[in-house]
Amino acid sequence: MRIIRKELVDQVKDGQLRSLFAAISKHTCLCFENVRAITPLWEVLLDALPPGRDTLPEVALWLLKALLGVLMEKAKPFIRPLTDSGGLYEQFLRRLDEGTNLKRTVQHYAGILHTTPQNLNNACRKAADRSATDVLEEAVLGEAQRLLLYTPCTVAEIAFALDFKDPSHFVKYFKRLTGQTPHAFRKG
Repeated sequence: MRIIRKELVDQVKDGQLRSLFAAISKHTCLCFENVRAITPLWEVLLDALPPGRDTLPEVALWLLKALLGVLMEKAKPFIRPLTDSGGLYEQFLRRLDEGTNLKRTVQHYAGILHTTPQNLNNACRKAADRSATDVLEEAVLGEAQRLLLYTPCTVAEIAFALDFKDPSHFVKYFKRLTGQTPHAFRKG
């Protein structure tokens, strides 16, 4: 049996797929009355996952999205979600997955979600064992990488779209998190 490592999942830029991961990971167990709907997708997905790869091939991402969609549609949660604070965490993830007008402060999202930054941080720690700042930073980086790969926007345009006041701050931020400049990432 193969397991999809968290490092590979963290590379996913697709908002819908990230939401599916978040929704399904809230459950400790899922039960199925009929596994015929998921078995073929699972087998094709396993064939598309070459062992030892550091990235998921595009076809595997599409298959994974289909599989998780079917799982969520067909599965009946057997055990209650892992945490009660998953609701606030889920709302936070949904806001971040919208990808438009990302702001880089936890306080901004806490205000939108009608809570305090401390409550949002506690919800993230309980649901994902990560701080709200880490979750936000991952979302900003993911959106930056998506924009660099799939749009013709300049680095400066991306910086301003991601709430950076100066493109040089965005370049330093990106390099600190990835080890390469946005230009190098786009070329590579």
